[in-house]
Amino acid sequence: MKAALFSNLSRLVPLSLMTLISVMIIGLTGCGGGGSSDGSTPSSPSASVSAGQITGFGSIIVNGVRFHTGGATLEIEDGTEFELTNTNNEDHLSRGMEVEIEGSIDDNGNGTATRVFVDSTLDGPVANLNQAGEVYTFTVLGQMVIAAPGMTVVDDTVLNSNLGTLANGMVIEVHGLPDGNGKVQASYIEWKANSATGLPADAFELTGKAVSLSAPTFMIGSQLVDYSNVTPRDGLLVEGSLVEVKGNLNAAETFVATGVEVKSGFDDHPEFEVEGLIVDLDTSAKTFKVRGQLVNYAAAQFLGGDETELINGVKVEAEGPISGGVLLAEKVKFKSSFRYEGPGNRVGNELTIDNPDGPNLTIIIDSALTRDETTGGEGPGEFKVRARQLAGANLLATRAEDDAGDPDRQIFQAPVVRIAAPLVEILDLDGANGVIVVDTSTMSDAPGDSDFEIEDAEVTRASFFASLKVGDIVKARYRDNEWDQIELELAD
Repeated sequence: MKAALFSNLSRLVPLSLMTLISVMIIGLTGCGGGGSSDGSTPSSPSASVSAGQITGFGSIIVNGVRFHTGGATLEIEDGTEFELTNTNNEDHLSRGMEVEIEGSIDDNGNGTATRVFVDSTLDGPVANLNQAGEVYTFTVLGQMVIAAPGMTVVDDTVLNSNLGTLANGMVIEVHGLPDGNGKVQASYIEWKANSATGLPADAFELTGKAVSLSAPTFMIGSQLVDYSNVTPRDGLLVEGSLVEVKGNLNAAETFVATGVEVKSGFDDHPEFEVEGLIVDLDTSAKTFKVRGQLVNYAAAQFLGGDETELINGVKVEAEGPISGGVLLAEKVKFKSSFRYEGPGNRVGNELTIDNPDGPNLTIIIDSALTRDETTGGEGPGEFKVRARQLAGANLLATRAEDDAGDPDRQIFQAPVVRIAAPLVEILDLDGANGVIVVDTSTMSDAPGDSDFEIEDAEVTRASFFASLKVGDIVKARYRDNEWDQIELELAD
């Protein structure tokens, strides 16, 4: 009965995650290396590559791994190189930037980078700037960019860390995740120039799917690209290829390419991690693409969701070896880890959720970012929601739908922030405390009827807390004015 109640939540299918993006900062300690805390022989590292967003420093954190960067080479897209130390990373890098890392990850999960490559998604002028509540939309070279506080890190120099300082005509660099449909969920934005006047022929960059291919032109979103002066490199240019194009606009607003790179995936590696939005999902073949990399998930373990929740536009991290150009996923992690099932009150594009122990939650349901399948309109109702955290108790829904469950119960799923048994705090409030405080003191751990579960198996209270760590994903149920069930999903 308990498992059935919790399984309803796992059937919630997410849409594109922006949150875009935002990303969750993993609170790891230490700065890499291969040392073992118990004095045992350190495990040997294996060659690996990681591609994703920077989510923290102290060395750099990408895809939940802290990479030691002392002596690593940092390469910017224009070919400029720097030598990184473990203290100068923030001079050249920022949270939210998209990077590729070459190096190693040892058996203890410690990373060592030998090369870090910065790879932005768009460089070009802002147009059609619009703000609706917390969400900003605009176009850059025909691609819709979606940005929001908490999901998008903004340059702290000219732009003052404020999306409100953007202006039409301003040239910016955008890091983010193309969804395959002409939209980019921005994770980082940096000012480049106040206007495009006088910029060189290769000043702009455009990443996306090449469609309507008719040599020597193709479309990326609504932007026409002319590549008559160049030969595409690193792969065969075909309809639907993911490409990175450098160039500039001519008087007719055609993008005149000075370079076209076909992003056909990564070289074979024994260990690889890639984060991005799913495109080209094929449920029969059990494959999808992330950042141009073909992923086979037939043998994957799913974390933060299940196979039924895969859909184009969902943000995931896939881990495993690449063989023959295919990433054979051992793990697929859903990156939108907050879920809710229960009553709420919707007014306009905001859904308010009562929090049993803490500030009420406000979930934004935005037409550009949310797969909204609710039918009840405004007012009170029952909802199933998958969302990304913007900041504190404010979240952005990636999918919302009606629920017809028990109106007297609420189910929350979120990462653990703080553990002080019998209290478990989930959903980061301020880096140290949780938005939601789950009090397990009212729960039973009687044999055969325990309210504590690890991966659907009942356990004792002591076993549960012995296994629980900060960063783990838990589901907790609040019913009839008390917390009455909690389940831990193991990451490994």
